[in-house]
Formats: sequence, structure tokens, C-alpha cells
Amino acid sequence: MIFSKQNLYKLKKMLLSLSEISTNNGLLIYDGDNLEVGKEVYIEGEEGLIPAKDGLYTYNNEIIEVEGGVVKTISEKEVEQP
Repeated sequence: MIFSKQNLYKLKKMLLSLSEISTNNGLLIYDGDNLEVGKEVYIEGEEGLIPAKDGLYTYNNEIIEVEGGVVKTISEKEVEQP
């Protein structure tokens, strides 16, 4: 039986309980229900899930800093005062 990359991703998502959030830099994918410091995060590459690139990802009012494919910090985005 041959599986497409899309079907393999769906199967992996079901088996690992993967969750995803849409950020300013694309989808961040992680295992479990809650994104927290120390959790591994992934993006979808041509070969499947790969560790997320280092950098800052914005989601709602949070800034998620990723280093080495792991969440380093999660902080609230500062709101500019008029």
C-alpha cells in the first residue's frame, strides 16, 4: 500500500496528537494540546515534519521564540499605547 505525504501527515497527526497554530511565519506544529516552553515545534517541509527554524513567531498576542526546534520563550506582545 502506498501513502501520499498528505495521508502520512494525517496519520502521524492522529497517532501523536499533533496540534498546530497559525503564526505570522506559517504553521507551527507540536505534540499535545498546549504549547509551552521546552516543547519541540515543527514545520511541514518537503520531507515531512522538520524542526521549526530559529526565530520569533507571532500568534494572537503572543511572541514565541524558537531556538533549535524548541520553544525557548513565550511572551505577551506589547500593545502600543496611543
